[in-house]
Amino acid sequence: MRGFFFSMRGRLPLPTPPTEPQLMVASIHSISPLCILRSFDWEGLVHENLLLAPGPFRLFPLSEGSCRPFDDDGCHFLMGFRSNGCSEGAARVQRGRAVARRYGRHGETAGAAPRALSMEGGSAAAAAEAYQYVGPFRLEKTLGKGQTGLVKLGVHCVTGKKVAIKIINREKLSESVLMKVEREIAIMKLIEHPHVLGLSDVYENKKYLYLVLEHVSGGELFDYLVKKGRLTPKEARRFFRQIISALDFCHSHSICHRDLKPENLLLDERNNIKIADFGMASLQPAGSLLETSCGSPHYACPEVIRGEKYDGRRADVWSCGVILYALLVGALPFDDDNLRQLLEKVKRGVFHVPHFVPPDCQQLLRGMIEVNPDKRITVTRVTHHF
Repeated sequence: MRGFFFSMRGRLPLPTPPTEPQLMVASIHSISPLCILRSFDWEGLVHENLLLAPGPFRLFPLSEGSCRPFDDDGCHFLMGFRSNGCSEGAARVQRGRAVARRYGRHGETAGAAPRALSMEGGSAAAAAEAYQYVGPFRLEKTLGKGQTGLVKLGVHCVTGKKVAIKIINREKLSESVLMKVEREIAIMKLIEHPHVLGLSDVYENKKYLYLVLEHVSGGELFDYLVKKGRLTPKEARRFFRQIISALDFCHSHSICHRDLKPENLLLDERNNIKIADFGMASLQPAGSLLETSCGSPHYACPEVIRGEKYDGRRADVWSCGVILYALLVGALPFDDDNLRQLLEKVKRGVFHVPHFVPPDCQQLLRGMIEVNPDKRITVTRVTHHF
C-alpha cells in the first residue's frame, strides 16, 4: 500500500479516526510558492496542513540526520509511505522531521529528469513499477510530439483525473523559441473558456518545463475532416459556432491567435472544439497593429503574406473563413503544390463556392474571406450571423 503527503494551503480539520483505510480529499495547491514539507510534527498529522491518502502508514526514515534535502531542480510533490501495524487504522505515525524544498525529489542529482520515488511494502509488482511523476501526476503513455516537446498522458495519483503534460527541454530550444513558449504560457493563463484548451499548471526545473493541459481524446479537427470529408451544414455550423465563441472571447481580451487552422482545433470525447496552440498568439491593444508575419500559408490573410502591418483580429477572421470553407466543402479555397503560386492565389483572394453550400453561408464566406481588411466582417458580426 502506498500514500502521499501534499503541501496544502489552508487547514484541514482533524477527521474522526477511520476504522479502515480511507481517502481524505481536499483541494491541493499544486505549485505552492515555497516549500512542500518542512519540520512537521507527524503525530499532529493534519495541523501542519497535510493530506494523507490512504492510510494507515508509517513514515519512511526521513529525519534530517538520515536524509538529505530534496534537490531544488526536482519536480515531485510526493513522499512515500509504507503500511505497518498501526492499531485499528488510527491516524498515528512515528514522530520524525523531514526537510523538502519546492519541487523537491529525494536522492537525485541536479538536472535530472523526474522519476518515481521508490515505495516499500505492497505487492512485488507494485514495488517494481517505475513511474515518473510531475507534481501529483503520474506520467503514462506518449500522446504526441510537437515542435517544442513531447506530450504525455498524466493521471492524478489521488483523483485519477487525466491531463496532457507537455514536456519541454529548455536546453534544446533557441532563445526565440523559449520566448514563444513563455508567451504561450502567459496568454493561456489569461483564457478560461469552454472551447479553449485549458492550461491548469506549469512546473519547472533547471532543464525542463512541464505544462499541465486539459486532456481531450477526440484528436484534431483536421483528421476528422480527412476521415469524413465535407460536413453537413448542421455539423459545420455547430463546430463553427464553438470556434467563433472562443475567438470572440479571446478578441474581447485583446488576444489574437494568428495561427488558426484545423490542426490547432482539437476535439473532446463529445466532439466539442478546443482551440489549442497559442504559440503564435499576441496581445493587441486597441488601435495598434501587428508586424510579425506568422501562420500557415493556406490560412494566412493577404496582408500578412504581403508583409504589411495588420490587425490580428481581422487576420483571425480570414483564417476562420478558410476553416468554415473547409468544413462545408471538404477542400480549401486556395491551394497549390507550388508555394509561390499558392501565395499569389491568396493575395488575389479569388475563390469558388460550390452550389451545395447554403446561401447564408456563401454570403458569410465572402464577407470573411475578403482581401480588403477594412471591408472584412468582424467576429462580432459573424457571431450575430449565427
